[in-house]
Amino acid sequence: MTSFRYAADPRAVWAPPHGRLVRIPASVQDKDALLERLARGLEFPTHFGHNWDALSDCLGDLGWLGAGKVLIVHEGLPAHREYLQILRDAMDAHQGGAQQLVAVFPASELARVESLVGPRPS
Repeated sequence: MTSFRYAADPRAVWAPPHGRLVRIPASVQDKDALLERLARGLEFPTHFGHNWDALSDCLGDLGWLGAGKVLIVHEGLPAHREYLQILRDAMDAHQGGAQQLVAVFPASELARVESLVGPRPS
């Protein structure tokens, strides 16, 4: 099982070669703004439905991006329990595959993330 990563300064995190980076600014808190930012940054298919189920489907199959690491770097915490659970499930789905999905949050948000979705068993 994979876990979220935490960085003292998420703005300092950059995508590796052959990787994809999507930044979610701290100002993005609204569900619609979050989904739009992800859809644009990850080039979701045009049929993306802009809801949690559609996000789960798209993050679970990022085949159109090709192989490589996909980093979603959050400069704040979009406090949507559904989003965090979908993100964690998608990270698990890509573990060991041609793509690796990595979510990074500010280290200062560790306790809030765990309060929303619980800690990952080690």
